[in-house]
Amino acid sequence: MGPTPAPLVNRMDHQMPSVSVVICTKDRSAALARCIASVLDLAYDECEVVIVDNSAVPRANPAEPSNDRVRYVWESRPGSGFARAAGVRSARGEIIAMTDDDCVVEPSWLRRLVDGFRDPEVMCCTGHVAALELITPSQLVLEAYCSYSKGQAPKCFGGTADARAYLSPQEVGTGANMSFRRDVFGLIGSFDGALGAGTPAAGGEELDMFSRILRAGGKVMYEPTAVVRHAHPREYAQLRRTFFKYGVGYNAFMTKLFLTVSKPQVLRAATGRNLFWASWARHSLKCRLRGLPHMPLDLQTAYLLGSLFGPICYFRSLRRAKSLLVAEPSVAENVGFAGETWG
Repeated sequence: MGPTPAPLVNRMDHQMPSVSVVICTKDRSAALARCIASVLDLAYDECEVVIVDNSAVPRANPAEPSNDRVRYVWESRPGSGFARAAGVRSARGEIIAMTDDDCVVEPSWLRRLVDGFRDPEVMCCTGHVAALELITPSQLVLEAYCSYSKGQAPKCFGGTADARAYLSPQEVGTGANMSFRRDVFGLIGSFDGALGAGTPAAGGEELDMFSRILRAGGKVMYEPTAVVRHAHPREYAQLRRTFFKYGVGYNAFMTKLFLTVSKPQVLRAATGRNLFWASWARHSLKCRLRGLPHMPLDLQTAYLLGSLFGPICYFRSLRRAKSLLVAEPSVAENVGFAGETWG
């Protein structure tokens, strides 16, 4: 990981590090306004808000013009990988925190995330994602069988060879609640424009970043008291599409891993993933035969179908991302396996 950064956190408020909160958005003005309001209410002084608009055409700044804590950036290239990278380029803080426009952050969110960087080897700190509401059947199903929560206990990943870097980086956190030392982007590069929501790959950009940090020897901290509340899909059809995209995104990330890292861990990761699917299918069948609660079969099918499409979608996304970079050669980005010398 290079030189060890100095510790960022001191108990005295005036010595707390500056933070940039990056919120990527696309055509969700009402949800975005709610998210911005929650961030501006944070109990943290040294904080700016960077709104990255990934819409096809730039929109009006959703914040009050007189509020100098909020800055607006338009990223024309579609995809949350490009949008997050634009947020990183625009951010001024020592810590760059990220949440999504369909989320609401709790007042202590930033302080709890920043606490996770007390260890100078921690390059990334993630937090707990809870449900904003649990009203409709689809929201209840998502929370019951595919919760975004990573548990109620703090966890530290990495520092040495960590299998999660290759098999299950989703265990360390989620894109709706994550933060980074800004130094890490100079060490391993920024988010991959070939991955993410809004691309054919449909996701995976945060998994890729977690994996790269762990593979480079950095640590990722999970802090459950740093809480973000996510608006789960209200409609079941939307939930089914979401599961399909999760499958696409995970295997798009795994496809990139195969292409960029020539290590035996990758093959073991793929084998372990297949064994996991077999075990999951057996468990699900047993639950159905015994009349026990289980994830609905159509959601399992949607995820598995998405997984099958993941490699194809990744190659489509990679091709598109490279063409977009050719159109804007002045902007240096990570795309696919370009510039990947780590691993």
